[in-house]
Amino acid sequence: METVSAKQSLSISLQPGSALIDVRAESEFAQGHIPHFLNLPLLNDTERHQVGLAYKTFGQERAIKLGHGLVNPQANERIEGWKNEICISSHKRGLITCWRGGLRSKLVTLEMTKLGLAAIQVEGGYKAMRRELLLTLEGPPSLYVLSGMTGSGKTQMIRALPTTNKIDLEALAEHRGSSFGQLLAVKQPSTATFENRLALSIWEKTGPLVVEDESRGIGRVTIPTGFLKQLRTAPLIILDMPVEQRAKHIYEEYIATPYAAGVPLPTLQLEAVKGLQCIRKRLGGSLTDLLLSKTHAAFDRDNIDLELHMIWISLLLVEYYDKLYLHSTAYWERPVLHQGDYDACYQWILHHLNLLSR
Repeated sequence: METVSAKQSLSISLQPGSALIDVRAESEFAQGHIPHFLNLPLLNDTERHQVGLAYKTFGQERAIKLGHGLVNPQANERIEGWKNEICISSHKRGLITCWRGGLRSKLVTLEMTKLGLAAIQVEGGYKAMRRELLLTLEGPPSLYVLSGMTGSGKTQMIRALPTTNKIDLEALAEHRGSSFGQLLAVKQPSTATFENRLALSIWEKTGPLVVEDESRGIGRVTIPTGFLKQLRTAPLIILDMPVEQRAKHIYEEYIATPYAAGVPLPTLQLEAVKGLQCIRKRLGGSLTDLLLSKTHAAFDRDNIDLELHMIWISLLLVEYYDKLYLHSTAYWERPVLHQGDYDACYQWILHHLNLLSR
């Protein structure tokens, strides 16, 4: 039976063509998984629980026997699932992992091999791959941090840069990064999965990486300590934009675009109110009540009204987010490489970080 190391497995996962199969139970996969791996369990959560009890009570042999008995009624369906994934991959090859590269991935790898398919077991399993990724986060390449007040277009610039040497933290976290940042109908990954995504995004990259400035928490996930420390000391490129333009960006991103995509106004209003209530203690009661009244006035119409929304968004930026930004920049002393408007910062990054050739 063929096996590969965790490090080799991560490199393979970045090269399209292989079927990446995680045979752990659903809850294990949800707690943390490697990007691009598909969850096709050997034992589901209920079956795994039963086998675990048998192992504790009667030992390994009895547990293995029970496991075979539980799987047998579902064997054909599960075998077809693993087989189909391998057969539709362009390399006709499957990379199989479980928690520690033990019995589960071994059984599936052997079963696929019996069918004449190219199947490879990951040595050390998910645990070993995650260990490699965490090592990557302890010493990432140099960072250049794109900073600026809320709404200045930092995320848009990161996504527009013609380079792979960039990290979109909000995309990895599936969150926009503020109290209003939860993407509608999108569930964030676990912190472990976010860490795995972040580490794999810098795996095998060399040279400086451009990343947006973020606080430690992005929604319910947190940036790992080693990476955050480098983020807090890396040089800055500061994007300047007037409050009117920033408020317009916020309006377009959080209201106009979702509304045009079919999100009802009451839903958008509920999200805005929830966002304000989340920061009520930091805003203070009077400012929160004022913002809520302006928000309700803007939403209590048949169609969205740009001017009315600009009132509460601008007030929120000036009285809360701008003050928060100024406090954080004063606390974290970092060298400033360049400061200017969107076009000036974009061009500076292209030419001074040699991104045009990457």
